[in-house]
Amino acid sequence: MLAPTVDILMYHSISRASGPTSISPEVFARQIAQLVVSNLPVLRMDEVAAHLAQGHGRAVAITFDDGLEDFRQNAWPILRPHGFRPMVYLPTECIGGNEIWAGAHVPPRPLMSWDGARELAAEGVDFGNHSACHDDLSCLDPRAAAEDIDRACARFAAELGQPPAHFAPPYGHSTPAVRCLIGERHRTSVGTVLATADARSDPFDLPRIEMHYFRAPDRWDRHLSGDGVLYLTLRRKLRAVRRAVWSRGNLKRARSWSGCTLAHCPAFGTISACHRTRCLVRQLLPLNWSAVPLTSRVLRGMPGGGRSICGVSAASPSQRRWSHIGR
Repeated sequence: MLAPTVDILMYHSISRASGPTSISPEVFARQIAQLVVSNLPVLRMDEVAAHLAQGHGRAVAITFDDGLEDFRQNAWPILRPHGFRPMVYLPTECIGGNEIWAGAHVPPRPLMSWDGARELAAEGVDFGNHSACHDDLSCLDPRAAAEDIDRACARFAAELGQPPAHFAPPYGHSTPAVRCLIGERHRTSVGTVLATADARSDPFDLPRIEMHYFRAPDRWDRHLSGDGVLYLTLRRKLRAVRRAVWSRGNLKRARSWSGCTLAHCPAFGTISACHRTRCLVRQLLPLNWSAVPLTSRVLRGMPGGGRSICGVSAASPSQRRWSHIGR
């Protein structure tokens, strides 16, 4: 019997806007068509915890952060005919306006209205909590973080008729204290760690698959067929290197180590593929490099997850697992 796993797909905007948080409607439609052909079961977030605790085999869940209006216009018409029930995480005090938080797209993209959210909920879309103001909760003291989460829960219940069962912290950032607050009020929470969720995953920091990395149809097909582990591992390791390099003054040190010029944040967009850079990256990424041709093409254009307004947060593994099933 195969161990239970869930690929929790992460999307933001389905539009032709630039940047790593946008995927064009055409690419999105192709990704969903490939998912349908794969015959993998597509779960609601309500079903993920039970599958990881008691199920078997691979499954998929579909999530969207920020509640952008283009979900209603471009994503839902593609998902609805297949009976898929995606989760959309809403920053409650931003609904009906534009994205105005740190690291938002320029120009700002509009969010859906509460009336629009209610219409979508009646049609089968699930909604979750994405905080009140899209602040980085890991930068707040516990009292302020609790107030933000509670304010969001109250507005969510007032607008949609029930409290949220699921959470996604802005930027994917949380701390053990924040995850404790989330766990007291929700059944699950997702982060931005690039990985497949399994029975060992923290239910309040579930990893997700950032779909910007799978715009190429052959790459997405390989992942759906179960042959994408090496690529996902490489992406995760490279993203960790990027975050380490750009956090707390490490950029200067990395330049001196490699003797190469690194591109501007948020990616190693023009990193040199010189021998000294390859040596640096190989030291930091313990992989079977004989199977991975490390070139400037591999390292170029690495889109990021969430961006913190106060630096990179290191989250400790939680001891909670799936004991909360059934509550």
